[in-house]
Amino acid sequence: MLDRQQYLQLRNNQGEATICYEYYKEHFDKEKHKKFLVFEEFIHYIQQWQFYGGLSVEAVVQTCTNYYDALFNVFKIPLKDKVIYE
Repeated sequence: MLDRQQYLQLRNNQGEATICYEYYKEHFDKEKHKKFLVFEEFIHYIQQWQFYGGLSVEAVVQTCTNYYDALFNVFKIPLKDKVIYE
C-alpha cells in the first residue's frame, strides 16, 4: 500500500500510471478477477479498456487520484507554472 509520502512523490512527478497500479493491487479481488496483472499488462489493459465500453484512461486516473487525495487528505496548491500537491 502506498503511504502518503510515496503518493505525494508520485502525484507531483507525473506518476499516474503507478498510482493507478497501486490502486489496482489494493483492490484486487481474486474471487472476482481471473488473473493478477503485472504492471505492463495492467497498463495495456487500461489503454484498451475504453474501446470495449470501459472508462477512458483519464477517467481511471481521476478515480484513482481522487481516492488517494481523499484518503491522505491531499490538497492542491496552484503555482504560476504548475500545481503541486501537499
